[in-house]
Amino acid sequence: MIRIGLEIANLGATIVVVDIQKDFIHFSDPIFKKDKSRFIPIDETKIKTVSIKESRKFLSETGITGELIHTPGHSDDSISLWLDEGSLFVGDLNPLYELEAYKGTQIAETWEKLLKLNPKRIYYGHAKKLEKNKTEE
Repeated sequence: MIRIGLEIANLGATIVVVDIQKDFIHFSDPIFKKDKSRFIPIDETKIKTVSIKESRKFLSETGITGELIHTPGHSDDSISLWLDEGSLFVGDLNPLYELEAYKGTQIAETWEKLLKLNPKRIYYGHAKKLEKNKTEE
């Protein structure tokens, strides 16, 4: 998967990185290097860095009405996508049904901030979608 993304970048697509993620780009390189046949490190000269504070403007230029939100917890560089229509994409952030186990942690603080948005739908990277007033689908 990493190689495919870089092959696409080599064809002219731009890899977009949010500023808070830039210092983490090569964090997992030592792990991925073990698979020498597939791993190609990201060439930082080919990335576009977007400020998290300017994410609304950047997304608007692509036709998306929403913003990127720094959501540390799973990792320090985690971000989530909030769409103004009420959808929240949280990626690797622990699902709400696990929140009780994370009381007093950064994960709980991040969820507190996100829930103030009153999302209609929450999309997880590794769990089923959650819709307001519905149970897990």
